[in-house]
Amino acid sequence: MEHAPQQEHHQAPHPAPHKAAIKSSVQQVPYVVFVTGTLASGKSSACAYLQQLGATYISADAISHELLGATCARDDALIAALCRHFGSDILAQDGSINRTQLATRAFSSAQAQTTLEQLQIPVIQAHIEKKLLAAGARIVPAAPSTPTRTNASFTRCVVVELPLLEKVPALRRYAHEILCIVAPTALRAARGRIRASSAFDAHVTVHQSAHQYAQQAAEFMRIHAATTCILNAASLPLLHKHLLMWYHSRIAV
Repeated sequence: MEHAPQQEHHQAPHPAPHKAAIKSSVQQVPYVVFVTGTLASGKSSACAYLQQLGATYISADAISHELLGATCARDDALIAALCRHFGSDILAQDGSINRTQLATRAFSSAQAQTTLEQLQIPVIQAHIEKKLLAAGARIVPAAPSTPTRTNASFTRCVVVELPLLEKVPALRRYAHEILCIVAPTALRAARGRIRASSAFDAHVTVHQSAHQYAQQAAEFMRIHAATTCILNAASLPLLHKHLLMWYHSRIAV
């Protein structure tokens, strides 16, 4: 019996991926990282360098300055509330808040500091969220976790400097990662004596800065909340080197 010749079946070759398909594998939303740490650990230096690399930089301190300043971005309702609680003489002639005077009163006691945070932080949080949405950020489905370092699928990065991360839990839903800048206590104290600063202001005395150290959450708690920590215990170029490696492992350049 003769058998009919079997037909050969050739599988059609897969078409080459279209450029649009390749592009769709790259995330269109920005990669959002919250940068935190303790006073004088190098948060601002880290954020400034990431901004040089191309990241959009959102600073809680800068927003505070805008809200309490004499520009059109000022928040009259917030300024009025601060004057009611801390005295009308904290108001400068140009209508802005005298930050040194405010710091002197706000950090005079734990209760006064709590009052400042209750008045100021919700307003700052709302402005940060507005800036995040304007930058294209969206709510991250899952909690922040360490990303895959071998597959940088984001083309844009948004860096949010949040000294008091624990005070704005509602914002964490926008973060892909929480980056904690860590520095030894002795080094931070030395930096603080050179550049006294508070959580919201750069015009606070060294004594008040020491008070802030005591009032902030313990550093190990921030390390625990972070998904990544970078040690800033040496030179600025070394910090930049670590940040550059971090950036390239997450952002497709």
